[in-house]
Amino acid sequence: MVYQRALKVLERLRSGEDFSKVALEVSEDENVKKNEGRIGYVTAMLPDGYYDLETAIYNLPAQTYSRPIRSKLGFHIVTTNGEREARGEMEVSQILVRNQINRDAKGRIDSLYTLLEAGADFADLARQNTEDKSTASQGGYLGFFGINKYESIFENTAFRLKEDNEYSRPVRSSIGWHIIKRISHKPISAYQEIRRTLEAKVKSDGRYALAEKSMLAKIKADNNFRELAWDRNLFLQEIGDDYLNYKWKAPESYKNQSLFMIGNESIKSDRLLAYLTKNAASRLRINRSMSAAQALELLYDEFVQSTLREYEESQLEVKHPDFKALMREYSEGILLFEATKMKVWDKASEDTSGLKVFYKSHHDNYLWPERALVETITINSVDDDVIAKIMKQVPKKTGGKLLKKFNKDAELVRSQTVLKDKEELDPALSWVKNAMTPLAKDPDRGISSLRRIAEIVAPKIKTLDEARGYVIADYQDYLEKQWVEQLTKEFKVTVNQDVLNSIIKS
Repeated sequence: MVYQRALKVLERLRSGEDFSKVALEVSEDENVKKNEGRIGYVTAMLPDGYYDLETAIYNLPAQTYSRPIRSKLGFHIVTTNGEREARGEMEVSQILVRNQINRDAKGRIDSLYTLLEAGADFADLARQNTEDKSTASQGGYLGFFGINKYESIFENTAFRLKEDNEYSRPVRSSIGWHIIKRISHKPISAYQEIRRTLEAKVKSDGRYALAEKSMLAKIKADNNFRELAWDRNLFLQEIGDDYLNYKWKAPESYKNQSLFMIGNESIKSDRLLAYLTKNAASRLRINRSMSAAQALELLYDEFVQSTLREYEESQLEVKHPDFKALMREYSEGILLFEATKMKVWDKASEDTSGLKVFYKSHHDNYLWPERALVETITINSVDDDVIAKIMKQVPKKTGGKLLKKFNKDAELVRSQTVLKDKEELDPALSWVKNAMTPLAKDPDRGISSLRRIAEIVAPKIKTLDEARGYVIADYQDYLEKQWVEQLTKEFKVTVNQDVLNSIIKS
């Protein structure tokens, strides 16, 4: 037997024989002549079907040998030589000179390296000289790669490059000489960033079925699962041979047999009928070459698994007090949110008459502060005489009068006013009526401008529309306070001071 042969190999290794020698002699891996059984570093997840092998690799102490591990290829004996941090992926370009008879590949790659050192562009040099036809047109660009894609000498050289755009000295692989340029390095992503991707991979892998099988076995053991002797032939007679058809309907009259026990709960055939009715897709997926009895056994197993999961979920709050407290907090939080939404938030936004009444009785709380009417005067000229003539009138006249006086033939003066709080005011302006900034000339645009305080506006009550956001927020606080007072009158509240003190950190 293959397993017995594997055990004899394990005995030889444990007796001290050299791993590489034994691998060359007995291994059926077609790569053994190149690697002598050394496959290099590996990173989880291994392909589907190799979960046991992966588990052994990650748990095996260094310099020890595993028992024969079965996969879809056969039996494996593994040993680990060390471990290191995951490398992530490296993005590279390369220049390749292949090994050929009667040709100085080393001299050729050295001459290309000399050109790089003299300042030649890597991509141009690769386009003209690399013997990797698949990457020549892209300037030698290979893209991203991780571990075990290329030979170890190529991989290790690339990952030793510390900076982007750094390139290596010539290195030799089995196919020729390489100069490798690092483009970028992509480290392993943070767990939270790739969690969903990993979960999807695990669920599509055979290990998920193993984990689920183990979980179901534990649920059975923990909850005293007991299979009962129920009459399958009677059940088949009652549901009819057409139960695998999409048109099938559960019978109205049947014997409600007890199928199995879980905990103190008896699961009866009415639950199985409900499962068959609800899970039509499962019935339709059944291989039509199966007999009705075989199909029933398959569907019954699925029903048992589904019931075990549902039962375990129903016991979470019983088995895990922390989870129970969390679910209670979550449920009560939703109730409080909905009640507050109905009693406070929605009412404050939708009760327009109540909002107006509240505003009228509290409008003094919503004041515009003292503000300044700041006027920007723009003169469409940089001529000193024109400017002097206008500036003489600026202290005497408002913007409108200035425009009327000087814009008879053309727009010589422009004026724009805006209300500003003290905090928004230009530091160059004093908080005094008629205070002005120095005149600023802009020869490129042919204009001159200044700002002045045309008027100091006294504090003023905001209209409801102007203060709506603030009024709604205050009205919400008012409604919530009223609601809490009403609840306090209706329900007696007693504070357990000892518990409260225990959760207060000093």
